[in-house]
Amino acid sequence: GLSGTTTLSSSNAHVCALRGQDGAVFCWGAFSDGALGGGNTLPAQGPVQVKGLTDAISVAAGWSHSCAARKDGTVWCWGSPVAGKLGTAGGGAPVSAPVQIGGVSGAVSVTAGFMYSCARLASGAALCWGGAEEHALGGPVGPGGKPVKTTAAADGIDLKSGASHSCMVSKEKG
Repeated sequence: GLSGTTTLSSSNAHVCALRGQDGAVFCWGAFSDGALGGGNTLPAQGPVQVKGLTDAISVAAGWSHSCAARKDGTVWCWGSPVAGKLGTAGGGAPVSAPVQIGGVSGAVSVTAGFMYSCARLASGAALCWGGAEEHALGGPVGPGGKPVKTTAAADGIDLKSGASHSCMVSKEKG
């Protein structure tokens, strides 16, 4: 039921797609904690449009949460708030609609792992928030899940995350 999809991102139990012409995001899968962004906590076998999110340029499906970067450089996440994945202290009920991650501007892409999320900025730097299992964030963890600049290269051109690790491709020096 999707046409014009430009990007897919998958996690352990859900998938999100980005529709290129309008930046709409659609998610589907088994999660019942708001990670699909449809305004409820129900799983879905087919695509569900993420409520209130347009102009997305990047999408990432993490473990029980999802994130998107918008054309204006902001980042929005939804799903389980555990470990600060939504940029908060990490407690409370699942969030079934996107919330803006404070302290992030100039984002050009997002990525998500098990208990954390990251954004690559137009400057080439990376900001990450959430849990830092096995130093997946490449630096210290901010208080209460707040985004912090990683110790990774400051000239990144691509950033990807796995369950408990992240990697950044930097511009070639020389």
